[in-house]
Amino acid sequence: MLTDTFLKKAESFIINLLIKQHYKQPSYVRDTDSIKKYLNFFKHDTLKLFLPISKKYHIDTSNATIIAPDHYVIQFPTPYNPVPLFKEEFIKDNQLQIAKLHYFPYNKRKKAEISDRAMIYIHGWGRGNFNFEKQFQFKIFQKSYNVDIFALELPYHNTRNPNPNTTFSGQGFLDSDLVRTIEAFRQSTIESFFLLRFLNKIYSDVGAVGVSLGAHILIMLNMLLEQNMFSLTCLVGTPMRENIRNLKISPNMINSMKNKEVMKALSILDFSKIPIKHYNEDQYLFGGRFDSIISPNTVKNLGRHIKSKTYLVPTGHFTFPLYFPFIVKKIAQWPNNVTK
Repeated sequence: MLTDTFLKKAESFIINLLIKQHYKQPSYVRDTDSIKKYLNFFKHDTLKLFLPISKKYHIDTSNATIIAPDHYVIQFPTPYNPVPLFKEEFIKDNQLQIAKLHYFPYNKRKKAEISDRAMIYIHGWGRGNFNFEKQFQFKIFQKSYNVDIFALELPYHNTRNPNPNTTFSGQGFLDSDLVRTIEAFRQSTIESFFLLRFLNKIYSDVGAVGVSLGAHILIMLNMLLEQNMFSLTCLVGTPMRENIRNLKISPNMINSMKNKEVMKALSILDFSKIPIKHYNEDQYLFGGRFDSIISPNTVKNLGRHIKSKTYLVPTGHFTFPLYFPFIVKKIAQWPNNVTK
């Protein structure tokens, strides 16, 4: 019990330290009228606004940049279209208009091992360069499942950060500007949906792993699909509306939460209230017992809502990567195993 309390306090201390360091400057808060105007776009079918406009699910891979023998970067125009209220800001930011996809091919040592499986990896808040994931998680997944990995670099992260003055990757994603935050979720979900449709035309099996913020996006994506298009989904901790609220990433964020219109806007991201069209039997949800960002109760409630196999492991939020071998062991085998 003492160890549990110590781990929780240690993680809370680190989180507060990071927040104070990276959110020193006051954040922009939208006025109530602009938030009301924004909410008008979501009056009818909210989920439709999370779908790409184009039905031509094609990504030109011929322009891939070689980073390393096992790492390529593919760029393509984002299939996301901002709402009119946000369009001017979006057009100014070239980094947001081009989607970036990191491709890590399976190490084909033998001709018989050519992979016909792909895995989409959606990273968490503050990540995006994949240097650590490449050396650890990706190797575990590829060794276990023989998959090609496609990792999206989310808007406002890493090289897609439009503000060079920010010191923290993802700082513009979760902010007191709720319009920008929800639009960032929209863009991330739309790009993920577009990528999934594209990969389903090329691979016989497509799985997905979402970590923290990435898991939230992956759940939104699952809710958009008329039928299950994943062989496997793995969700590692995921923030719901109350977790976004609990972050309190700046004084302005705390003040903005007192605004009823802001809370209405945040409810768009609360998928615990959205009916699910179908359930993926091969879906796994993992949470940390000592997680200071995403509480174990939130994880359990979410697991019940999405009817997922749910596991709590003895870790905090930042130490989750250490448990990826355990996660792979729990999943045990890639469903619908295909041998080429």
